[in-house]
Amino acid sequence: MSYTIQGGEIMNFHKDMTIEEVLYSDDNVLEVFEKHGLPCSTCSGAVSETLEIAARVHGCSLLELLKDLNKL
Repeated sequence: MSYTIQGGEIMNFHKDMTIEEVLYSDDNVLEVFEKHGLPCSTCSGAVSETLEIAARVHGCSLLELLKDLNKL
């Protein structure tokens, strides 16, 4: 997993990761996706769609999504 430093914090998850990368990285990711209204586990675009695109398409806050993912 790659790490990005933003605002002095190490982030395990970042906006350019694909949904597939995120899904395979932690067993608790689905709960976070569900909280933010992302049905990504059943989406055929999970292989190529990034967190940034998914957030935009589904109308959720990318910042809040990343905050919750990085709490895992």
